[in-house]
Amino acid sequence: MADKVLVIQEARLGDLLQSGPLLEKIHGQGGCPTLLLRPGVVEAARSLGMNSGIISWPGFGDPSAALSLSCRIAGSRDFVRKMRSENFSRVIVLNHHGTGIALANMLGVPVSGFDHLFDRESGSPAPLGGWPAYLVASSRGIRALNRIHLSDMWQGFEGPGRIPSRPAGGGGDSLGPVVVV
Repeated sequence: MADKVLVIQEARLGDLLQSGPLLEKIHGQGGCPTLLLRPGVVEAARSLGMNSGIISWPGFGDPSAALSLSCRIAGSRDFVRKMRSENFSRVIVLNHHGTGIALANMLGVPVSGFDHLFDRESGSPAPLGGWPAYLVASSRGIRALNRIHLSDMWQGFEGPGRIPSRPAGGGGDSLGPVVVV
């Protein structure tokens, strides 16, 4: 059975485009990714032909969100129940999305996110918080840190010990820290 992976991308279209390599990598490893997006980005993902399941958060831009608090709570409970029935093996939270991390914790599955710095030399991840975490969590922050390549970051999702070592030498290969997204 294929590994079901929930990828939570709470972002704009440009950020969605940057998650393409991650989705391809999950597919290449025999996984089955499902994108959880805000409704404003769902149509863009479908029009791009992203090769994964696409679902949206409930209530954003939805007229029913004006319902009473008890109706919204019931809708959220139903959403979490539906997500639990999907039996995801892991969750990848992009863009430092607190609600996505809370959902992953409710689902009780391992979470990868923009909250650790992985050092290849020591082979251990270190927690990253505060302003640095926010900086690398934003796509603008990623683009500003030119020495960090997205392909390196996607490798970080495989976890420590599964990251292949780079060949010695070669132009521009850095052995410095890599942000695990």
